[in-house]
Amino acid sequence: MMPFTQEEFFNVFAVYNAAIWPLPLLTYILGAVAVILTFWPSKVGTLLISAILALMWLVNGAAYHWSFFAEINPVARGFGIIFVIQALLLIGAPFIWTSFR
Repeated sequence: MMPFTQEEFFNVFAVYNAAIWPLPLLTYILGAVAVILTFWPSKVGTLLISAILALMWLVNGAAYHWSFFAEINPVARGFGIIFVIQALLLIGAPFIWTSFR
């Protein structure tokens, strides 16, 4: 059983989306840039893609899970920490594994 109702869950989305507006527009732009960069096989392209993905993961972990979802889900802060760790791994991967692409 989930620790929240469907209504509470959708309400968190509504409050979160209102709080971060117009960030979703920037997210679409950055997502498109990341896709375009996949066609530019270079170290710079790889670094930029990793940075874009890490930023998205960081916002999802810190802003959504830690700050908003935690209001209705007791384990959401744990999810947030995992997202932040994954963001750090995404940033570090191109530097640790030089063949990372």
